[in-house]
Amino acid sequence: MIKFGYDILFSIRLLHDYYEGATSDMTIVPTADCEETLRNHGLLFRSISGGGLILFSLNEKNEIHRKIQALSRFRFLIILRNATFNNFTNLSYPAKKLGRKIYYFSNVANNGVIDASTTLPKGIGNKIDSTDLYWLVNPILKIPLGGNFNQVTLSRIMPGSGKTILKTFQTAVLEKLVIDLQKIDNTLNSPLALKEGNYILDFSGPSPKTEQIYFDVALWKSNAWGLIEIMKDNTINYAAKTEYTITAKANPWSYYLIDPANKVTINNNTLTNVSTATTGLAGLALTWVQEADLEADSYEQRRYAQLKNIHTGTRIFLLRSNRGMPRTAESKVSVKLTLDGVQRTLPNPKGTQSIADIIQTL
Repeated sequence: MIKFGYDILFSIRLLHDYYEGATSDMTIVPTADCEETLRNHGLLFRSISGGGLILFSLNEKNEIHRKIQALSRFRFLIILRNATFNNFTNLSYPAKKLGRKIYYFSNVANNGVIDASTTLPKGIGNKIDSTDLYWLVNPILKIPLGGNFNQVTLSRIMPGSGKTILKTFQTAVLEKLVIDLQKIDNTLNSPLALKEGNYILDFSGPSPKTEQIYFDVALWKSNAWGLIEIMKDNTINYAAKTEYTITAKANPWSYYLIDPANKVTINNNTLTNVSTATTGLAGLALTWVQEADLEADSYEQRRYAQLKNIHTGTRIFLLRSNRGMPRTAESKVSVKLTLDGVQRTLPNPKGTQSIADIIQTL
């Protein structure tokens, strides 16, 4: 009997600190071009809970049926399956800028080398943060400048060659820069249509900045939350069975204390008559976060502004946990607030709630 089989070429695991391990709230799906690449190399994709497997085929002699001979790209969409995912996931929520936000993960390093690391997020602690945030853009890219930048440089990081500058736009005094990504005039009489992929915009001026964009017309029409791009070449080790991981951080707990009667006393930037105590999770504590210390463009900053607008003229105090909170804490942690010697038990935020933070009137 002739036997044929499959073995793992590489796998992708989606992890979340809220679940303290694998999560099924995110699922991965090959893009149309990835499905074609898989077919051309005799590979199969299999979805599993919390990730996916890419399998290579074996012939009757248990040998690799078709090896990868040239640099090949495998792209996978990350689709969210939980409507309250943002409630318990620590992410950046900037106001709309250049397009639709999308999280992008790749095994290609900034110098163009195929990275041996198997943790795909570039953020602190190898977990998802603003470093992985890109803007999914339209073919006609409209960039607000406000006359604040001298020039804008469009670049791309390519496997092998690293960062390559495609065009520099002189933008002094311009209020807005409009770029047709399907017709970049980078050489005389030779317009360049950008291929789908990740690009970098470097803004030069008194306050320089960098924005990361991803251009793909087909992807714009999808409901993708994120995109994974894995590059493989003929040096691939089939026996390695590489497992790539993407880990999301759990949100801290947030309590907004509304103080209409001015009960809270402040002395030397300290709440002198307010204290909190927690049980159920070692090392857990709540600290006062002042409005000036809130991250710009963050959910907390917008939430704080919303509450100030609702409770005009009333002081608001934000207490935040000193760590991201796992789902298990929702049932085992107790938080007590003491104000002028009177103690109350605060409700625990829950990831399944439509709004995860807690508002308490003192």
